[in-house]
Amino acid sequence: MTKRLLFAFGAVVLLVALAGSTALAQGPSGAAANIPFRPVRSDYWTINAALDARAPATAKAGLAPLVSRTTPSAFVSWQGQGATVYSQSDAVGAIGPDRYIEIVNTSIGVYNRSGGLISQASQASWTGISAASGDAVVEWSPHDNRFYATMLYISGSNYQLIFGFSKGPKPSAAKSNWCFYHSTFGGRYGTNLPDYPKLGDTANFMLIGVNTFQGGSTYIGSDVAWVTKPAAGTISTCPKLSSLKTGVVKNLLNADGTQASTPNPAKQTDSSSTGYVVANEDPGSGTSTVLTVYTVTKSGSGTPVFSAPKAVTVPSYAYPPSAPQQGTTDTLDTLDARLMSAWAAPDPSHSGTVAVWTGHTVAASSGGTGAEFRWYEINPATGALFQSGKVQSSSLYVFMGAVSPDRNGTSATFGSNALMAFNTSSSSALPAAAMASVGGGVQSGIVTIATSPAPDTDFTCTPVCRWGDYSGASPDPASTSTGQVWASAMMNGASGNPSWTTRNWGAKP
Repeated sequence: MTKRLLFAFGAVVLLVALAGSTALAQGPSGAAANIPFRPVRSDYWTINAALDARAPATAKAGLAPLVSRTTPSAFVSWQGQGATVYSQSDAVGAIGPDRYIEIVNTSIGVYNRSGGLISQASQASWTGISAASGDAVVEWSPHDNRFYATMLYISGSNYQLIFGFSKGPKPSAAKSNWCFYHSTFGGRYGTNLPDYPKLGDTANFMLIGVNTFQGGSTYIGSDVAWVTKPAAGTISTCPKLSSLKTGVVKNLLNADGTQASTPNPAKQTDSSSTGYVVANEDPGSGTSTVLTVYTVTKSGSGTPVFSAPKAVTVPSYAYPPSAPQQGTTDTLDTLDARLMSAWAAPDPSHSGTVAVWTGHTVAASSGGTGAEFRWYEINPATGALFQSGKVQSSSLYVFMGAVSPDRNGTSATFGSNALMAFNTSSSSALPAAAMASVGGGVQSGIVTIATSPAPDTDFTCTPVCRWGDYSGASPDPASTSTGQVWASAMMNGASGNPSWTTRNWGAKP
C-alpha cells in the first residue's frame, strides 16, 4: 500500500502519484489517488461499509476488566518523521546497538538512542533509486551485525522490489553507507505489483512477503521473494547483484488449501539457519480461525526450502470496523485483519524453544469496543499456541498494532515478555500512540505515549481516512539488565490537509 500525495499550486490542488502513469488512478471512492489500499478481496469496501454502519460505540459486555501487571514504562520518547504533502505514514523502525532507524513513506530518519536526529534523507536519496516508492520496512540483524531494508519500486507501470543492507552497524542516511538493488525477481513482478512488502530473515536469506496484483490491480496470490545474504561483517564495497541469488515462492496456500494472505517472514533475534513465515486466511465478510506457519531452511544448492503449511488454530477473528475520532465524523481505516509483522525468538519460559510472535487488528470481542489488537506466541514446530491475548478497551478502538518480544539476540535471559505498540481512538478521544505488555502470562493495561492534537480530516477521508498502514516494534539488541523494545506509530498533526507525524519510543515490557 503506497501513499497518496497532495500538492497545491495556486488555487489548483493536484493529486500526484509517485511515478508516471499511476498518477490519478481512481481510489475506491472515486477520489484521485496514486495507488490506493489494496485488499486481497475485491469486495473489501462493501464489507467495510457494512461493518462501519453497525460499528459499536460502547463495549461488548461479558468480559472482566483487563488484569494488570508491572506497567510498561517508556524510558525514551520523541517525535519522529512527518509530512504535510501526502498520507499515510507507514511508520516502522528498528533498533540497533548504537542507533534507531525510522522509515516512513518517503523518508528515513536515523536517531541516536536518546532520540536525537543523526541524519535524514528521502528514500530516493537514501537508496540512490529515483523510483523508490514507499512501503518500506527496516530491521536489525544481530547475526550479521547490520540493518536490512526493503521497499517498492514503481516507475509508471513497472513494479519491482528494492532491497538492501547497511555496510556496517552504524549507518547514516547517506547512500554511501548502504547497498541497494532492485529486481523483478525473474519476471514475477514488472507488470505485477508486489504490494505491502514485509521483511524477515534467516542466517542465510532475506525473505520478503508480498501480496501480488496483476497489472497493479487484480490480486493473484501472495508470495515470498528471497535474496541470499552477503557475508557477515562490515564491508566497504557493495557486492554485485549478480553475486546474490534471488527467487520467489509463489502463491502460498494455507494448510486447508485456501490462499494465504499477507505473508510475514519472521525477523530473527538469533543466528539460526531455520526461519519462519506466518500468514492468515482472509475472513472476508465472515470469520476465520486459521493462521499458517511455514518453516524455511537452506537446500544443498543454497536456495530456501519451504515446508508444507502448518495450521495454527486461533480464536475466531473478523474484519474490524473503521475507528471513529473525536471532533469529526471522519473515521480511520483499520484494514482487513491482515498480520502486521512477525518475530522469531527463543523463549526461556519454554526451555529456549523458538517462538514466533505476530498479531493483527480484528473486530473486538466481548469486553472491547469496535476493534482490538490480537497477538499470538506460536510454537512453529507444532503449530500450537504458547499463548495469545488481545489488547482491547471498553471505551477505545485499538488498532494498527505491532508486537515484539524482548529477546536481544545474545542473552538467554530475555524473550518471554513482549510489548504491543498500537493506536487508539474513539468518538470522544483523539488518535493516540499507546502500548501494553505481557509477561509471565499476564497482560498489562493500556499506557498512552502521546495524543494527537487534532483529528485526521485529510483529503483521503473518502470513504475512510487512510491511516497507518502499520506500526513498528523491535527488540533492543543492547539490552543487558532487562529486556527492552522500541516502537513507532503514526500520529496526526495540528492542522493542514494532510498533516501527520510519528512517535518513536523505547520501553521495558
